[in-house]
Amino acid sequence: IIAIANQKGGVGKTTTAVNLSACLAKSGRRVLSVDVDSQANCTSHFGIDPEVQRRNAYHVLIEPDADFRSVILNVRPNLDLVPASLDLATLDLATLDLQLAGAVNRDRRLHKHLRGIQSRYDYVLIDCPPSLGVATINAFAACTHLIVCIQTHMFSYSGMTRLLDTVVAVMDAYETNIESYALPTLHERNSNSHQMILGRIRDHFGSNCFSPIHKNVRCVDASMKGVPVIELDRSCCASVDYFRLSREVIHEFETESRIAGSTRQLSL
Repeated sequence: IIAIANQKGGVGKTTTAVNLSACLAKSGRRVLSVDVDSQANCTSHFGIDPEVQRRNAYHVLIEPDADFRSVILNVRPNLDLVPASLDLATLDLATLDLQLAGAVNRDRRLHKHLRGIQSRYDYVLIDCPPSLGVATINAFAACTHLIVCIQTHMFSYSGMTRLLDTVVAVMDAYETNIESYALPTLHERNSNSHQMILGRIRDHFGSNCFSPIHKNVRCVDASMKGVPVIELDRSCCASVDYFRLSREVIHEFETESRIAGSTRQLSL
């Protein structure tokens, strides 16, 4: 279960959630994409109209006994989606925080629902809102891995510490382990400042840093058409980058899973 996050907007977070999901599904993995961002951009990016989604991720956060399977839509072969909604009269993040204030296990609602269906999927990707509110904390409490999308720009990089501090707080509170990875995004290879920030990200995360996603206008074109960029133009640099990212994720996480399984067998 992978949360994709950054409390700063406009850093390629939703673009990554959509295109990594699509690339993993193309590789034959069974994927569930969960949109917990009230802007519903991930939902729209898959060609689903969020205006008509009356049962959505909001309800599984608010209603502890909600039928999670009833909100899952199939959007591509091997790829399902839990949509968000644009019914923002009740869906805005501040209202969500107020509605869940004092609720029992309010930060573990998503964890509970995903635990019931996780065996159906190889990967669950959660597109988090650009904030550190209840929806994001639910994603952190549910995930095993975190991908932090960091634009290779000073303002994006400088906001990273607070997010990672929140992850540590969630791990301490629930005695879980979340492995954090960096994904440099909107990278401009010919910019000295971008190269400098890329170096800082790599220094901070070490081997837990994926190859950068380069800035490409085809991602914007794809989002406007409601399709992943790999369906619009497989040859553009963004498609090449996201296919490479999916291979890196498969190698990193599935190798890690096999090692963990072998360790458990040895301990038995």
